[in-house]
This record gives sequence, structure tokens and C-alpha cells, in this order.
Amino acid sequence: MRGQIFSIDLFIAIAVFIVVFWFYILTWERLTLSLKEVQAMKGFEALALSISDSLVRFPGAPERWEENVSNVSAIGLAYAHVFDKNKIRNFTSLDYNRTKKLIGLDGYEFYFKVYYLNRSVFAYHGNAPVNFKQAVSTKRFGLLEGEAVVMELTIWD
Repeated sequence: MRGQIFSIDLFIAIAVFIVVFWFYILTWERLTLSLKEVQAMKGFEALALSISDSLVRFPGAPERWEENVSNVSAIGLAYAHVFDKNKIRNFTSLDYNRTKKLIGLDGYEFYFKVYYLNRSVFAYHGNAPVNFKQAVSTKRFGLLEGEAVVMELTIWD
């Protein structure tokens, strides 16, 4: 009788251990996946911030690229948050795929918009986000011909 009780106790202990261990493994996998998603999103956010910063702080290369768009190697739309309307217009007229390469978004999609504080749109370029896994939108403020404007850049995959 004592041998049977010992066997039943051992069986119950092993069963409880397996259930607890299985629960721990499942929880660990979910936590690991969540952390990977958070890290990927932070990298995605960093990319969007980096690109939007370069667009509003850097005139581009060459500096007067808007005069000959065939020679542009890096796009910038402003100098210290003061936008150049010719740069914006030429940027929005560039081929979408070429623009993605020039701003460093190969493999991602983007939508770009500059609008006044009253929400009237000055210019836009790209495709509005649809059917995406993740999307990040950044807003930068600046001046365009003496008026306050918002530059919004949304990227997604």
C-alpha cells in the first residue's frame, strides 16, 4: 500500500512539474516575441526620426540640388527648419521609388506631407498607409515663406 501511495504522489508531482514547466515555456516565448516586436518598432521609430530630421535640417547634396534633380545624391528640404519651397516642389515631383532610395527607405513605403497650421496642404508625396504591419509618423515644425508649417512623414512596411 505504501508503494502505491508513493507512486501516485510521484506521478502527481511529475504532472504538476510538467504543467508548470510548459506554462513557463509558453510565457517565455510570448515575452521574447513581445520584446522583439518592441525592439523592431524602436528601430523603425529611429529610422523615421532620422529621416525627418535630415529633411528639415539639411539642404541636401549638392546643396542646390533642386536646380538639377538629376544630380541629387541626398535630399534635404530645409536649413535649420526653414523650408525651401522649390526643394519641396521638386521633391514631390520625383519618382516615388527614386525618392525612397534617396531618403534611405528601400524596403519601406512612405507618405510625406507639408501643411500649414490651418491644415491646408502645401505639398504631399508618396502613398497613404494601407495594409501595413507597422507604421510610424513623425511631425516636424518649420517655416515656409515666413509661415509656420508642419512636415509630416509616415513610414510603414
